[in-house]
Amino acid sequence: MPKQRLIITLVLLLLLAAGGYYQYRKYRVPPEFDLNRIEAKDLSGANFNADDWKNQHLVIAYFATWCIDCRRELPQLEAIEPELIRNGVKVILLSDEDQNKLQSFSKALPETFTIFRLNEEFRQSEIYTLPTNYLIRPDGSIFLQKTGAVDWNKDLIMAFTAS
Repeated sequence: MPKQRLIITLVLLLLLAAGGYYQYRKYRVPPEFDLNRIEAKDLSGANFNADDWKNQHLVIAYFATWCIDCRRELPQLEAIEPELIRNGVKVILLSDEDQNKLQSFSKALPETFTIFRLNEEFRQSEIYTLPTNYLIRPDGSIFLQKTGAVDWNKDLIMAFTAS
């Protein structure tokens, strides 16, 4: 009987560990990023074209207007906008929200930030945590990928564009 309890306890612990690992991977590790896989439309209804964004330094941010961390980090990005412009960094905001809501929200953002509405919901893009951010180099490699808010500052942008 004690041996059977030990086995049951071990199996339960293994299941718990596997479940914890799955949850961690799902919510704390950003999915692989491929610019060519983005299916979205800008606020005027034009399709996202990956070729328009290649060979540039990109900030890709999956966000929502209701997301507190997203709304916290956007002012930080706005504050370093001159640094972004000086270094040729383009900011792409991706959301799955209603077109009208995004249009209203975009009025408060700098013109240099481009909002696209995804053709699918976040979870279909394997985005489970907002914000999810990527810094993409001109060669397409990833400098940074992070779930949760990023501390946007000039030093980060300088390191990103120098690499």
